Parts: sequence; structure tokens; C-alpha cells
Amino acid sequence: MVNDLEDPSIIGRADHTATSLTFENELKKLGYKNIRHYVSKSLVQYGQINSSKIGNKDFWIAQYLYNPDPICETAIANKTYGAWQWSPQLLISGINGYFDISADFTGIFTKVNSENPGPWLSKSGYATVTKKVNTWSGFNWGTKLSADQAYQQTYKINGMYHHSNGKTYYSLYDDQGIWQGYIDSLAVTLSDNPQRTWLSHNGYGTVIKRVDTLSNFSNGVKVSANDVYQQTLKVTGVYHHVNGTTYYSLYDEQNKWNGYIGAESVKLTTGAQGAWLSKSGHVTVSKADYDILSGFNGNCRFPARSVYQHTYKVNGMYHHINGLTYYSLYNDKNVWQGYINAEAVSVSSNSQGPWLSKSGYATVTKKTNTWGSFNWSVKLLSTQSYHHTFKINGMYHHSNGLTYYSLYDDKGVWQGYIDSSAVTLSDNAQGVWLSQSGYGTIVKKVGTSSNFDGNSKLSSDQVYQHTFKTTGVYYHVNGTTYYSLYDEKNKWYGYVDSDSLVLTTAAQGKWLSKSGYCTVVKKNYNTWSSFNWNVKLSSSSNYQQTYKVNGMYHHINGETYYSLYNDNDVWQGYINAEAVSFSK
Repeated sequence: MVNDLEDPSIIGRADHTATSLTFENELKKLGYKNIRHYVSKSLVQYGQINSSKIGNKDFWIAQYLYNPDPICETAIANKTYGAWQWSPQLLISGINGYFDISADFTGIFTKVNSENPGPWLSKSGYATVTKKVNTWSGFNWGTKLSADQAYQQTYKINGMYHHSNGKTYYSLYDDQGIWQGYIDSLAVTLSDNPQRTWLSHNGYGTVIKRVDTLSNFSNGVKVSANDVYQQTLKVTGVYHHVNGTTYYSLYDEQNKWNGYIGAESVKLTTGAQGAWLSKSGHVTVSKADYDILSGFNGNCRFPARSVYQHTYKVNGMYHHINGLTYYSLYNDKNVWQGYINAEAVSVSSNSQGPWLSKSGYATVTKKTNTWGSFNWSVKLLSTQSYHHTFKINGMYHHSNGLTYYSLYDDKGVWQGYIDSSAVTLSDNAQGVWLSQSGYGTIVKKVGTSSNFDGNSKLSSDQVYQHTFKTTGVYYHVNGTTYYSLYDEKNKWYGYVDSDSLVLTTAAQGKWLSKSGYCTVVKKNYNTWSSFNWNVKLSSSSNYQQTYKVNGMYHHINGETYYSLYNDNDVWQGYINAEAVSFSK
């Protein structure tokens, strides 16, 4: 049967696609199996009828070529369609007049069909396509729907045919009543319900839209949207409804049924953690017994002891079917650190994380700035903080992986944040002992201390102008620097502040003022050209000689050495003070 659509009076006055489909369906109800639509090519070209929706192979196209080359294959057009009427000017010898001529590309008009589909038989219900097969536009086996289009879709059945080839074919319609073709009954599973039969599905799904789950396919609510949103559940089965919607059947970890949900509202996964969900911000690990995991199999990436109180960036989360939420953690260089249970962390509004308790003292042992904020504005330059001791009042484990101490001076004035790797910690206000190798001469009349509480070690008379070895130094929080003093035999002499000491690199100590005259009154005392004990003048040449004294040294060996000059102010060397008689 052919639907001839060419009356100019009706063209453009209706939805020709819809009316043609309706007419086709009515003809099929009357028993006509093979329906074709005869139209001018212009109706298709200008969108007045949708041939692909009805089925291109069901169209008989009229388009005339008045000067075709009968032996040129390129003159053949419209092979997309079932047939092409290409000329109204066919002449047949012995017969008067002109005739139309067409090309039949599918054989629907020219093929003799020896197969008999039999009569239309009543059949109702629903069929889900469970095998990948085409549906047919007629029993000459023109394709209506491809296998990919029909597979796992559910259709209404309206009639069937017991074909002479031994097979049964169902006549299928969608939920809008549009015919979808004939299908082999062996390719479908039948159901009395529009959602069709249950199909097995093994996996997980995370609900990504705020929708209720359904207790049935009549929109009864099983679980409210607020309770199921972003939860991960097991997917054990699937229904492909005749309305075109796919529904999943959801269960929790205890196999309690949670209802049906439309496929557009759930994201399927193969893992029990479910789908990645958007989450950003910073968190600090605030519980001590939680590892950072490398995956959802429980393998540890970083142990709890190394991550406790550290801050990380969050980039995504998973709501696991076990009911727990896991954050995906990164450092501030966007290097992934692993997953952690959300119960182990507290949310932070910034990258440094929360203030954490920390006390004690820190001596700055690396040249680094302190920071006025975590936007990295400078509080103290490295030259101002280096070799100073500060009180610590709190710390931060930053998401950049570093720990920062909050520093104060001894008057409680804040001095900024500093990287913990730039300091050495101490429990005492003097800070940490730092190595200092050299010598120092005490130039003020002060005693030495036995500790940093002010207890005396030696009086000023015992140490004034003496030279000692300096083996270590303390940078006290009160701003004072203290040196630890030893004699040549490594006997400890206590601490002295740096203001009272002049450092030198040589064992003779600092040059000290001394003026007058001295006469060498003891034999066997040379003068020295240096404190490497190179002879300047021999004892035989300087015995009973008088020299001017211009300066002296209190050597660490316990001896005092005068610096000698003659009357012409020519230097004569150093001499041990025990060898001379001094006068002003």
C-alpha cells in the first residue's frame, strides 16, 4: 500500500511526518504489511517530512532527471530511499503516450515474495529486546530499527504473525503509539508490565541528582531525595521501561532494598566507593589513628603518625557503600597524597590549617625570613632573625607540607611565622647550644656565670682581660648572646655575654692597651716575631736592653706578652712579661 502525498492543496498545512505515521499505523491495523510513502524529493529536502523518522527505505521519491546519461552509473540518484521515480517520459513501442519509470532499490515493487507471513493475530503486552537484532519494516526484510537502536529497549506489542519460515514476529510500538517494526519473538523477553522484566546488573551506583527513589513504577516514593542524594548503593538489576527510561534497582551494603531510580540520576561504577564527587577546600587530620590510603582496599599510603595534624587540600570525595565518606587529598603542589576517612579530619578555611598547641623555644639556625601572614608577607628579614632565639606559642601544619612556628620575643611581641626546618628547638630560654670555635678576650670587668639564672662562676678579677677558648654560643631569648669559655686545658670557666668579650681567631687573644718601658732582666728570653714562636731577637742580644711597650696580649696559655719597640719606633717583637721589669 502506498501513501501518495502530492496534492498541492494540503502540502505544508499539517505535520506530514506525524500524519503519515498515523496513516501507516491505521493501514497496518487493517492488515496491510508493506507501506510505502510516495513524495516529491522537495518535501524531504525542505524538511516538510522527516524520511529518516519514518524510515528512508519506506520512501518512493519522485525526482525527474530530464537529460540523464543512460549508461552512466553516476546518473543514478536517491539510493538512500526504497525507490526512485526518475522520469515521466517512458515510451513503449507500439503503445501510445508516456509512462512513468522508477528504480526499485529494495525490490518491494518488483520482487516476488514466496514467503507468507500469515494473518495478523492478536497479541498484547510488552517486549524487551534482549538480543541484538534489527526490527523489520516489512516481510521483505527492509530494516526499520538497527540492532543498536532496538537492543534493551522495551516496546508495546500490538499483534503478531506466525510466518511460513517457522518464526513468530511481534509488531512493536513505542509509548507514543508509533510503530517500530516487526521483530523475531526469540529476540525479546515478554512482560505484562511497561517496565518489562528484570535484567541482571552487577555493580554500584552513586545518586547524583536530588530525586526520590521509587517503590514501584507508578511513582510511589521509597527513599526521599535528601536521604539518598550522593549515596552509593549496589545495583543488582535494571529495567528498560517502555517510556524510554532505564531504572536501576538499588540495595545497601546489608542488602536492604532502597528502591528504583532513573538512570539519568545515578552514575554507575565498578568500585564500592562509588563515583567521584566534587569537593574542595582544606582539611586537617585531627584524629591520631587514621592512615592515608592508597586505594579503597585498605592499603596504607602514609601512616597515621606521619599525617596527624597535617593540613591538605581536598579535591573530590567518595561516599562509599560502607557508609563512610573519603576525601581525596593533595598537597599545595597538587601532588596526590591519597584518601582519608572524613571522620579523621576537621575542615579548615585556609591552607595553613588550625592553630595547634606548641611551646618551648626556637633558635633560628638557617637564614630565612619570618612571615607576617600565610600570604607570605615578610615580618623579619633573615638578617634580623638569624641566630636569634624566640618563644614558641603555637604551630601550623600547612598544606604545602611544612610546619610553621608562631614566634614571640621575651616581651610577648609577636615576631612572625617561621618554617620549622629553619630552627633548632630547646626547652630553655637560652636556646640551643651552637658550635663556636675560636678565642675571646674579656674586655669588661664582669664575672662569668655558671648558668642562665645569674649564678656566678668566676669573679671579674679572675677573668678580666684573660683569653679563653670559645667552644659554643647561646642566643638567649632576651637578646643576649652568651659564649661558653674554656682554658687551654679545657677547664670550663662559665658563660659570658658577647658585649664583654672580643672574639679572635688566635690563641693570644685581643691586643690590649699597655704603654711604658721595660727592661729585660732575665736571661734566656727571646723576643718573638709571631705567636708561632719564631725568634725575632735572641735572648743574648736583648738581655738588659730597655724597650718601649706599646700593647700587650693575655695569651690562652696564661702568659702575658708585651709588644716591644726601640727608640726609633722600630718593632722588636713580643716578650713574655715575666722576663722584664716594667716602668712607666
